Amino acid sequence: MMGRRIMCSVAALGALGLCGSGVAHADEQGYLDYATNHGATVNGFTTPILLNAGHSMCPLLAQGQSPEQIGQTFFYPGGSPASVAMLARGAQQELCAPS
Repeated sequence: MMGRRIMCSVAALGALGLCGSGVAHADEQGYLDYATNHGATVNGFTTPILLNAGHSMCPLLAQGQSPEQIGQTFFYPGGSPASVAMLARGAQQELCAPS
């Protein structure tokens, strides 16, 4: 009986995960387009780096940090505080789930 409850609980959590997966707003192409339109170089080499940086900024934004604060503290190879803040704004707009 206990095993069956655990199986049902796992199945229910899995179903919730599937239902909830559409809630997050994660438009990677939109983020890359935003970055391109704001001066970032997007190519086969930089794309995974940009996406990783953008996704890494989402928890910081969710904690209440502004894009400008992230620009001052987040390391991005060769990035200035202004360019990192721009990436954070793009992540906020295109990658991160709404708060």
